[in-house]
Amino acid sequence: MEDRLAHVCRALDYDFQRIELLNDALTHPGASNSRAAYERLEFLGDRVLGLVVADMLFHRFPHEKEGDLARRHAALVKGETVARVAHDLGLDHALLIAR
Repeated sequence: MEDRLAHVCRALDYDFQRIELLNDALTHPGASNSRAAYERLEFLGDRVLGLVVADMLFHRFPHEKEGDLARRHAALVKGETVARVAHDLGLDHALLIAR
């Protein structure tokens, strides 16, 4: 396994059953010879992240109103926040992007 993929597994404390899917997820379409479209998987991943964050907030703040939970949720799943978390975990170095 490439060092960059091993780093991601360690950072996330998760062993991927299909490491090639992790590689695909970390590879920008412009940096790959593959013509596979991963936009549908990205769509699904965004929804999974949203559900996980919603569940965490729902349980962590049991007395908070829906509007307040929604604001917290929006702040946590927005691109800037996700990018900052990825950077803090060192995942940005695992990306393969086109020049």
